[in-house]
Amino acid sequence: MFLVYNILNANPLYKSQETPDFCQADTRYGILPNSGASYCAPVSVSNLLIYLNKKGFYNFTNTKNPTKENQFKLIK
Repeated sequence: MFLVYNILNANPLYKSQETPDFCQADTRYGILPNSGASYCAPVSVSNLLIYLNKKGFYNFTNTKNPTKENQFKLIK
């Protein structure tokens, strides 16, 4: 019953709204090699790490409130 309740009351947008989405072509914090074209995987992983960081795993960026600049440094 608990599982059915959670499925029926789930908000599918919740995590997608909370998950960071860094654009590899963003040049505000620097330029990735090859304009970021070969950085799909590192950017995707950084999105996950920043999400986890916001959930309490602070050792990825050494800050409780990571910024896009922190994320760019993590990607590089």
